Amino acid sequence: MIFDAVENLSWYSLKKPVRDALASLKTLKVSFDPAQRVDLTDGIFILPQRYRVKPMEERAIEAHQKYIDVHVMVDGVEGVGYAPRAQLASHGYDAAHDMERLTGEVAVVPFRAGQCAFMFPEDAHMTGIQIPGSSDVVTKLVVKIPISLWKSQK
Repeated sequence: MIFDAVENLSWYSLKKPVRDALASLKTLKVSFDPAQRVDLTDGIFILPQRYRVKPMEERAIEAHQKYIDVHVMVDGVEGVGYAPRAQLASHGYDAAHDMERLTGEVAVVPFRAGQCAFMFPEDAHMTGIQIPGSSDVVTKLVVKIPISLWKSQK
């Protein structure tokens, strides 16, 4: 997992389609009410999200196999849980939704406006966790990047 400030993304050697997708977040018009998926190039898409944070016991740990998630916090503060997927118990993979459900222990860090988190297939994560100082509601963008694109020569 990469966890950093959005302003630091220029430090990373990202492939051109990924760089372009993340750069487009500065000017892209997205709808949160209702949330509407935004399709970009090369199979990359953005899922706008606005939701209430919840106690940890009401949240699920997940991982993905087909996409890398890049969460970009637009407004608010939530806790994000992380653990290496290999250290958790799997309860099955839903290929149609690219969602593996897991259980076990995660480390929780605050996730604030202006920050981003890259979550790779080996990164189990739990988002939307209520922590001291968290907002009631958070607004963020989830950029979905196909694994095949990440590994390509583009």
